[in-house]
Amino acid sequence: VSKADRGEISVKLEIRNHRVAPFYYEWPLEFAAAQKGKTVHIWRSIASVTGILPNDKPTERLTRLSLKPIETGKYQLVMRVQNPLDRGKPLRFANTSQDKDLAGWLTLGNIQVP
Repeated sequence: VSKADRGEISVKLEIRNHRVAPFYYEWPLEFAAAQKGKTVHIWRSIASVTGILPNDKPTERLTRLSLKPIETGKYQLVMRVQNPLDRGKPLRFANTSQDKDLAGWLTLGNIQVP
């Protein structure tokens, strides 16, 4: 996560699929600003994990998020992948920061909104 001009942040992810099948459907990424275990604002990204092949090298995903809808303060930036199936199991990451600050979300880092 890096700070950007004009009240935005840039997020660069490296995602690797350690399973046995690619993501066939559109599995979009969602980002959120969280505070005290609750989401304050959710960004729905056009980026997704669709097409990331199993056991391939890490795939980069880039996105920019506007900080304008958020009040001044400190937040945790968290991310999750929306399962396109109605009763599908949530996708979980193997990172140690999975569910660290908010259940069901991967913590990416802290952000400060001036």
